[in-house]
Amino acid sequence: MDKKYTLKKENERTLKVIVNEYEKRDKKRKHHDSEKVKTKEPISLSLILISIGSFLFPPLGYIFYMVWKNRKPKDSQRCGWCSLIGCIFYIILAIVLVLVLKPGIKTA
Repeated sequence: MDKKYTLKKENERTLKVIVNEYEKRDKKRKHHDSEKVKTKEPISLSLILISIGSFLFPPLGYIFYMVWKNRKPKDSQRCGWCSLIGCIFYIILAIVLVLVLKPGIKTA
């Protein structure tokens, strides 16, 4: 009778340990799954137009960056990057045009 009783108690303890481990895993999974559900904010048409304007006219992007830096940090960062890329694009375009047009210019 003692052996049966001790075996039963040991089985109950191991079962409790196993159940606790499964509960811990479930809590971790639920926490991990809730983090995956986060989605990005949709980009509005006005932000797309402002980004294009920042690319085509870089000073506009720098102005938006400075104005929105504290209020809308993500939007200001987007405008800043678009204006920086626009500046680099215009510099490369100017260099290419000078290299292409320079041989065509005749000096006296």
